Amino acid sequence: MKNFLYIGLLFSLFIVSCELEDVDVYPVEAYTDVETENETVVLGKTGTNVSFVKEETGQTKTFNVIVGLAGKPRTTPVNFTLSSAESDDLPLDAISYSTTGTIEAGKLIANVPVTVELDKLAEATPQKMSLKLVSSDGDFTNFAPVTYTLTVICPSNIATGTYTSTATGTSTDGCCPDVTTVESTVTITAVSEGNYSISDFSAGIYLEWYDVYGITPDFQTDGRLSADFGDICNNLSGTFTEPFGTASSLTGSYDPATGVITYSWITGYDDKATVVLTPQ
Repeated sequence: MKNFLYIGLLFSLFIVSCELEDVDVYPVEAYTDVETENETVVLGKTGTNVSFVKEETGQTKTFNVIVGLAGKPRTTPVNFTLSSAESDDLPLDAISYSTTGTIEAGKLIANVPVTVELDKLAEATPQKMSLKLVSSDGDFTNFAPVTYTLTVICPSNIATGTYTSTATGTSTDGCCPDVTTVESTVTITAVSEGNYSISDFSAGIYLEWYDVYGITPDFQTDGRLSADFGDICNNLSGTFTEPFGTASSLTGSYDPATGVITYSWITGYDDKATVVLTPQ
């Protein structure tokens, strides 16, 4: 009976307390001794997403590619060689793996560890790599490449609680044409992993500008000045509706060394400000 060589993926990513642990996300399909009339080689899954949590510089992570036999185990070892396909769009020096391997006698699969240097991948940007078999001792070899999409993500460590704020901005309304700076306090709460809400996106400057239009401290406590934002590798962004009903947005950054958050916001009226938040 003929055996068919199969390349597939066994990789992992279950994140617990910012640790990467190997789990069987895509179990290897059952290997059977059924062969097609045309002796078609069974392919593994392609376009598989693999995510890595980057916690520090100089970090490496490893996931496993499986090379397996579709058929009964052999009584002799099956040797194989691998290479990278030409369609890769990530730096090839970011990955390393053994180009040769062996499926041991009596076994159906062999793991090929692929080590990834996270510093060489763009953060929060999916990048593709492809591997393919170039030879084997099997009766048949599938030479089609298998593609993996690798993404480096970062744990979000923004502290929740009260921050001292400084906001400097300009209004397009006739009430307040001059550059305004306001010092206040705001509260940040967690909404979900990597997503947060700030109690007053304007950091007090709306109360300074628009009390004549009925903006009061109640707007800070009842959520009408709140805004949600997301943190992707210390880059912040969010969209929200300000109290006068216009679509607004914020972008900024988080400094993990100091805990300071800096962001700029702009409204549909083109009011804008820059805010610096310092944890208390």
